[in-house]
Amino acid sequence: MSFYKIDDKAMLRGSFNGIVSVEKNGISIFEKVHNNLPVENPTSKSLFFIGSITKQMLAAIILKYIELGILDLYAPISNYLTLLEDVLGANSITLENLLTHTSGLVESRGRKNAVGYNFNLKMKGTFLYANQGYELAGKIVTKISGKSLESLYQELFYQCDMKDSFIINNDDCDISTIKETHPRLIQGYMFVPPLHSLIMSTGILTDAWNIKSGYSLVKQPFKDGFQYLYPQAGNVVSTIQDLHKWNHCFGKIFKENLTMQEYVKSRVFNIKCDGRLYDFCLGMRKTIQEPIEYGQSGWIYGYQSTSVFFPEQRISAVIFENVSRIGGIRIPPLDFSIHNMIVANVRSYINAL
Repeated sequence: MSFYKIDDKAMLRGSFNGIVSVEKNGISIFEKVHNNLPVENPTSKSLFFIGSITKQMLAAIILKYIELGILDLYAPISNYLTLLEDVLGANSITLENLLTHTSGLVESRGRKNAVGYNFNLKMKGTFLYANQGYELAGKIVTKISGKSLESLYQELFYQCDMKDSFIINNDDCDISTIKETHPRLIQGYMFVPPLHSLIMSTGILTDAWNIKSGYSLVKQPFKDGFQYLYPQAGNVVSTIQDLHKWNHCFGKIFKENLTMQEYVKSRVFNIKCDGRLYDFCLGMRKTIQEPIEYGQSGWIYGYQSTSVFFPEQRISAVIFENVSRIGGIRIPPLDFSIHNMIVANVRSYINAL
């Protein structure tokens, strides 16, 4: 079974710029770089922001403290953060709710004080994706552990031999500033529609490239820097190789954490994605159909990524792009459609073994 059919489709679509990498038992079985756009081209050593894949790592950190008896998965989060004591509904929301996006949390940009947290109790128990829930979970574990967010993640990266990975604990950072200390960080770009406020407010039209649909390709940094509100939910920077290591390492962490094993067995949150039914928990989705697959995609300004792991076959697939599309805007390819096609091809490869 060849992977090139899907990669040919990616090239024909003409807007995929990134890397596809597949490993089995830590040995590369496929890797290809696609340079289809007039932007900085990635290499296998490039650093990328991984977006929401960060959430898996925070969940693993929190589950470690639960296993040690320091945190309680089912205790009210208001027990841990005094800023939530007067927030309506916080005394009935648990860490489990935050980690599974079932808290009813309605995201708000005014998050610098308690007023910024709004829980819709009617939605409690219903899957409602909320980055801000992982922000709160991150604040809880840093407070209880007495460690910084950077220290917690570095401990995890050390455990998994992820030597090139780190987290930017800053919600208003500038991509050019980060590149000064981490020159391998690939430049990020975004597709933006005509007359979008991002273009109108930044005036950054150098390195812009109009595609057939009339959309423009705009280079980071944007006005007011990076503007990613929740570092705990999406600000890890990593490489292709380190994410492969993470996929294998998470399996090891899972086997050693009895709390995590029992939790996954007893909790099922069904969601539908790309026409397939998944269980969702602990910052990742798990397929219900064979072959079993754990994975998650990440979107952040200038970057898109997907990481999946097939534990029975010990196959890991990682996809990085240094071009992202503004959420809710539909242009070919449709958001993660190329990523989904590549993962489907890996799944077909497995089925043919």
